[in-house]
Amino acid sequence: MSSFVDALGTLKQFESTASEASVAVLKDFTELQTTFRQYKQQIFDHLSEPSARLVALAQCTFGRIAPRVRELQQSPWQLSTDAIIDAFGVATVFSDDFLRLLCGFASSGVQWDRARQLLFDTRDRRRAKINAPTGVSHKREWVPQDVRDAMAMASVKVVPPTKRPAKRRADALHDKQQPTPPPPTRRRRLSTTTTEKTPLPRAPPVDPKHVGADGPSGSAITHPELALTDDAQVTIAETSTSLEHPHTRALQQLQDDKWLGDEAMEKIIGPLRTADVAIFEVASPPTHDWRAWAQSHRLKLLPSQATVLIPLYQPAVRHWVLLHLDLPSASVTLYNSMSAHTDPADARTVGSAIISALGVDADSRAWTFTARSPVPLQDGFLDCGVFVLVFALYALVSRQLPSDIDPRLWRRLFRRALGDVLPDETSWLPVLPQNAQPSTLDDFVEWHKKLQVTAHAMTKLRNHAHEMAAVIALVDTQADSHLHKARATRAASEQGVLARKKALELLQTVDQLCADDAAIEASLQRRIDECKREDALAAMSTEQALRYVTLTRNLQQGARSLCADVDFTAREVEKELGIMDLVMAEAYTKLVGWMAAFRQNALSV
Repeated sequence: MSSFVDALGTLKQFESTASEASVAVLKDFTELQTTFRQYKQQIFDHLSEPSARLVALAQCTFGRIAPRVRELQQSPWQLSTDAIIDAFGVATVFSDDFLRLLCGFASSGVQWDRARQLLFDTRDRRRAKINAPTGVSHKREWVPQDVRDAMAMASVKVVPPTKRPAKRRADALHDKQQPTPPPPTRRRRLSTTTTEKTPLPRAPPVDPKHVGADGPSGSAITHPELALTDDAQVTIAETSTSLEHPHTRALQQLQDDKWLGDEAMEKIIGPLRTADVAIFEVASPPTHDWRAWAQSHRLKLLPSQATVLIPLYQPAVRHWVLLHLDLPSASVTLYNSMSAHTDPADARTVGSAIISALGVDADSRAWTFTARSPVPLQDGFLDCGVFVLVFALYALVSRQLPSDIDPRLWRRLFRRALGDVLPDETSWLPVLPQNAQPSTLDDFVEWHKKLQVTAHAMTKLRNHAHEMAAVIALVDTQADSHLHKARATRAASEQGVLARKKALELLQTVDQLCADDAAIEASLQRRIDECKREDALAAMSTEQALRYVTLTRNLQQGARSLCADVDFTAREVEKELGIMDLVMAEAYTKLVGWMAAFRQNALSV
C-alpha cells in the first residue's frame, strides 16, 4: 500500500463489508429457518453451537429484536447481549414476545438475581408439567409464559401489548427529536426499517490516535477529497458492536485520550432538550449534497422551541462540530474547534439545509449565517466532542467563549456528573518538583525554574476551573427557570382539567338535559380531552426539565469539587514558590555582597 491513509481506507472498506456480510448472514438464516419450519423442524437442533451463537449475536445487533436487547442493556438489570444468550439460549433471542415481557419484568423494580431465580423456577415447573397451563409446550427451553408466571410470582402486573395509536401533537415532545432518514439504498443500512434515528458513531473503528481521527485541519464539512460514496447515513461498520452498557461506554469515552461517540454526547447534551430547546442528532451526508439531504429529512420542532442545537457528525473525517440556530433572531452559527478559519460557506450550506428540514423557508427571512471565529481550538485529534459539548453550554446561556478550553478539566466534570468516582482525583494535576535538597547553585536555579513553570500551569488551570464553574452556574440557573416554568404550566393544566370536570359534573346533575345542555356537555367533554392532552404535554415538559436540573446540579457539584482540588494544589505550589523566591532573593543578596568583598580583597593585594 502506498501510505497509511490508504491502509485506513482499506480497513474502513473491510469493516463495511464485514457489517454487510453479518446482515446478509442474518437474512440467509431467516430464509433457512422458514424452510426448516416447513418440515416441522427446529433449525437450532441441527445448527452447530458456534454458528448458532454467531446468528444470535447478529440478531441482537441488526435484527428486529435489537431495540429489545438495547432496552435490557439500559434497564436496571444491565444485561449484556452475551448475558441474555447465556441465560436463555440462542433460540430465545428470536422471540419478540419473550423479550418484550422480559423488558417489562426488568423495569418492574425486581432485582435481576431474584427475577432469574423465579424465571428458572417457573420454567422448570412447566417442563415438569407441574400446574402448567394447557396449550403451552413442555419441550421448549423457554416460552413467554415462563416470564408471565415469574412476574405473577413476584406480584408484577403483566401489561398486554397494545397497538400504538396515531401520534398526536401532544406526543411530539415525548419523542426524541430526530431526523427522518432517507430512503434505503442498495447497501444495507443499520436501522433503515427499525428506527427513524440517523445512526451516529458509537466508537471509532480505528485507533483515533492515528491519522484521520478527527481529520486534517481546515474546513471539514464540505471537503471534496474526503467524500464517501455512501448516502447520508452512517454505515454499520461505523457503529459500535460493543455489548457494554451505554452508560459504561460513555464513561470510557470521557476518559483522557479517548474519542467521544454518540453515547457520551447523548448522556451530556440529551438532558438539555426541553420545551424551549430542540436538539437533533445529524450526520453529514458523505457526498456533501445538503440540498438532497434537506429534501429527504424532516425535523420536528415544537412551537415553543426557539433554540436549536445540532451536534453535527462528519463521517468522512470523524469530526464533531456544533450548529446553533436562534429562531427569533434568524441566525445560524457554526462552531468548529478544528479549523482556525472555518469557511463561512459551510455555515450557509449546512444551515440552509437544516432550516429547510425544519420546515422554515430560509429565503423568506433575512437569515444570517456565521462561522464563529475565533473559537477555542483543540490541540489533538480526540477532543472535538468535548469542545462541542462545551460550545453547546456556552450557547445556551449566551456567554462569551473563553480563548482556550482545557478538555481534561471538562472530561472530569462530565464524568463526575455521570456519577463516576475516579480512584485518584488529583493525579492529573501538575505536581511539585520532587528533587532532593539542592546541593549546588545550578540545582537551586533549576528547581526554581521548575516551580515557576508549575505555578504558571496551575494559575492557568485555576482560571479554567473558575470559568467552567461560572458557566455551569448560569446553566443551572437556566435549568431552574425551565423547571419553574414547566411546573407552572403543569399546575395550570391540571387546574383546567379539574375546573372543566366540575362544570361537567354540575351539568350532569340535572335530570333532564335540553338540546343546548347536551351540546354544552359535549363541548365540555371535548375541552376536558384537550386539557388532558395539554396536561400530558406539560407532564413530559416537567420530566424533561427535571432531567435538565439533575444534570446541572451534578455539573455544579462537580465544578465546585474540581475547583477545590485545583485551588488546593495551586496554593501548595504558590507556597513552595514563595519560599523558593525568598531563598533565591537572599542568596542573590549574599552573593552580590560576597562578590563585592572578594573583588575588594583582590584589588588590595
